[in-house]
Amino acid sequence: MNNITDFNTGNVRVTQTFILLLLLFSGVNYFFNGFYGGLRYQGGDFLNYYVNAKLMSTGVDIHDDEIREAAVERMQDRSRGMTAKKHHQPDYPPFWYLLIVPLTVVRWELAFAFWVLLNQLFLLGSIYFLFRYFGIRLYSMAGAAAIFIMLNQWPLWYNMMEGQVNVLLLFLMTGGLWAFKNDKDWLAGLMFGLAAGIKIVPAFLLFYFLWRGHWKVVIWGAAGGIGTLVISAIGAGPGITVSYFLTQLPKYGGVPRPENFNQSINGFVSRIFTVSDVSDGWFNNPALGNLLNTIIVLAVFAATLYFVRGRIRRCHEDWDLGFGIFIMSMLLMSSWTLEHHFVLLYFVWLWIMRSLFEEDRLSLTTIITLLAAFIIIAFNIPYQTAKFDSGIFILIKSLKFYAVCAVWYVMMKENIARSKAWV
Repeated sequence: MNNITDFNTGNVRVTQTFILLLLLFSGVNYFFNGFYGGLRYQGGDFLNYYVNAKLMSTGVDIHDDEIREAAVERMQDRSRGMTAKKHHQPDYPPFWYLLIVPLTVVRWELAFAFWVLLNQLFLLGSIYFLFRYFGIRLYSMAGAAAIFIMLNQWPLWYNMMEGQVNVLLLFLMTGGLWAFKNDKDWLAGLMFGLAAGIKIVPAFLLFYFLWRGHWKVVIWGAAGGIGTLVISAIGAGPGITVSYFLTQLPKYGGVPRPENFNQSINGFVSRIFTVSDVSDGWFNNPALGNLLNTIIVLAVFAATLYFVRGRIRRCHEDWDLGFGIFIMSMLLMSSWTLEHHFVLLYFVWLWIMRSLFEEDRLSLTTIITLLAAFIIIAFNIPYQTAKFDSGIFILIKSLKFYAVCAVWYVMMKENIARSKAWV
């Protein structure tokens, strides 16, 4: 009897040791590659935010390319080399640049360091909300696995390196889910509305709440989004706010986006139907590519709405599955999905870990598919090279797009199977 007790005690100690080592490895690896790597890299995306915020605060019409670039040249003359690092297109609504304005009182390098530090708080907050939402304890196998999944990811490190906004969006989205689970629909709506006010794409997730019949969340989300427009009109001027939607936003709609790192449907189709500096496509017919892109996007949207429907108890496992599918669809349908956007998949990875792997119901083929997709998405794979600019090799440039499609397919298949079980 003592031998059995000793054996069980030994197993517990081994498990606890493994958990501790996994947590330590993830923390140390992230510190050097994410936090310190971000501070050292000083990426151009934040510089783009900084420049546009500084220009907007001085009354420059940042949505007029000619006026903006002339102002950029004058700024560069005063601060040699500061603005030459990246493009200057104001990709996001004016509300986001208003949030950056306070950081422009210091040099951009110091502002970047402060932004990276802020992102550590957003990351910790996101982990807290996700753990509370899924009921995961930190010091457990599930907790260690979740931390490993989240911290050892190139998309997260890349966010820190570029000074991107996506960790803040993740914080708002996960905070909104936590509030929703705790019956605080008004807070959930405001957080999702704020995320949409910073970057338009997350507004698609509010559509999920509408589709499931959670009207309070949608109403408060709309109020939050409108609030960001009012603040923008007051802080940046009504002209800048209106011109974003009339001048800037249409640039990212139906136009081909064949750039190397675009892993959306648009990116995949554009690289095949566009001849450009980054892609010698099979056909030089952007109009046909746009048409095909629209058809595929509408097909994904229709399939998502058709198979993810019906009333389900809030935050039930199947409700979470539908929300995860909407995240996947959002990334596929967006005209501009880059690698750093994949931190928004954290919810999906944790749902898969909890609901599929823990139930031990996956076929070997599905397990291999999900693991391969995770590795492709989470790691910095050197698939963006000039060797793949033409011919059959051009398909390799959409490697992460295929991985997203694979996860979307697995989750849709699981949703369909569960829907049949309901019937």
